[in-house]
Amino acid sequence: FFNILDYDSKDIANELTRISYHIFSKIEPKEFFKGVFTKKNKNVTSPNITEVANRFNQLSFWSIEEILCYDYGNDRAQVIEKFIDIANELIELTNFTDSMSIVTGLGQMIVTGLEKSWKYVSKESNKTLANLKKIVNFQDNYKNMRDKIDECLKNNKPYIPFVGPYNKRICFLEEYGPYVKDNSLINADKIVLVQQILDQLYKFKIRKYEFVRSTLKEFAILQCLDPSPEEELEKLAG
Repeated sequence: FFNILDYDSKDIANELTRISYHIFSKIEPKEFFKGVFTKKNKNVTSPNITEVANRFNQLSFWSIEEILCYDYGNDRAQVIEKFIDIANELIELTNFTDSMSIVTGLGQMIVTGLEKSWKYVSKESNKTLANLKKIVNFQDNYKNMRDKIDECLKNNKPYIPFVGPYNKRICFLEEYGPYVKDNSLINADKIVLVQQILDQLYKFKIRKYEFVRSTLKEFAILQCLDPSPEEELEKLAG
């Protein structure tokens, strides 16, 4: 049993960031073309984008499971506060994808419905969570997050983006016709637009993180998260 309360939030955030940056760095441009990451065989055509998506969901559901592993409102509140602190540390590390994953987990009905637990969550933690939600908010095509990324680029800081907006824009461009038209002419406009999106995404490689893998054996669980299915989590919540 991994008791998340026993470990420093910054150490957990560092290890999560090290793992996620490694996964993100494996994504190849060809995994985006023709929207193959949305197809049935995406595990083959877009293995690394699929891994990123799976990792996002696993971290989100794992955070939910860790909260629900405790039976009492006050104990669950401590874990909720811990995950808020971890998500905030992830933002400090400009790891937007993992921070958003945890905030998404905290926003699920199965967690927000723990009314007795939320009564024990401090005002400070609630304020921090509200600020986190503003950063990862999807409004205006994730403007606040994009502004943060622009700051990273300006200051030459490493960061890990949330891949969702890039996937969405590329899917939209699939409606812009094929890469090669019926008359065998190359659809140069589409190629340029897709390239611009990929250029923006791949800017995260400009500067790399320099983390050393944690020596704590317990942190191995962070490498291979395996949360229970949603129906099992609902039973825990009950």
